[in-house]
Amino acid sequence: MRILGVDYGTRRVGLAVADDELNLPLPLKSVTVGSLPEAVTAVATIVKEEMADVVVVGMPRRMSGEGPAGETEQAVQEFIAALGATVKARIETEDERMTTAAAVSERHAVGASTREFDRDAVAAANILETWLARQKINKP
Repeated sequence: MRILGVDYGTRRVGLAVADDELNLPLPLKSVTVGSLPEAVTAVATIVKEEMADVVVVGMPRRMSGEGPAGETEQAVQEFIAALGATVKARIETEDERMTTAAAVSERHAVGASTREFDRDAVAAANILETWLARQKINKP
């Protein structure tokens, strides 16, 4: 099964791919978008190109995990609804708290410059890694 990880943003969307047998998410790329329809079209194209069966979208939650959905969470929910109407792949969410910060830390750890390191794609890989680990734990 092919899985696409998505770190959705209103300007940049990070993408990563994995195969559930290998459990190794790989940063793919990020795309610059100007609108929700543009983001949906770009991700739907990648879903088809990668033949993804599942799309895992990072869901921003409040650090406390409580309270009503914030603006960013609502934007991601709108993206998921629009993408779900466009692709046949199953769409799931994964908590994305701290994934971009972790990606920036990874960039510093490897000493990569901003140009050679796609933090949004790495954040998508982090989202996918968390989802894959949770699937492994929840398997009977």
